[in-house]
Amino acid sequence: MLETADFIAFTQGQRTRKTKKATLPLLSSICEVQFHKGSRSLFYKTDFESEEVEVDFLMPKFDHTTFPPRKAEPRGIPSTKKDGILKLLHSVPRAKKKFWLDLPVNESVQDLTCNVE
Repeated sequence: MLETADFIAFTQGQRTRKTKKATLPLLSSICEVQFHKGSRSLFYKTDFESEEVEVDFLMPKFDHTTFPPRKAEPRGIPSTKKDGILKLLHSVPRAKKKFWLDLPVNESVQDLTCNVE
């Protein structure tokens, strides 16, 4: 079973698409990509027959040699959202509600869903 410490708190470290030294390709134009352990470079092809192009895709200050920290506590959801979910499950047997009953609560997290109308 996965524990909270099994998850890593990754941070964004990629450059913007256009810089003074390099222009990163659009994702839709890449057909092959390679990463090499210990390297800051992205090796990509825009055509299967073409040569690999090497580009440093990380921000200059991004440290790729250290591993990010593990999550210390579960993310959770706001208590109002959990209460709303539990109200929808009123006819579900308690044994099948265990996941939702055990879901951690955290009032300071941002909602990851948006209402599309």
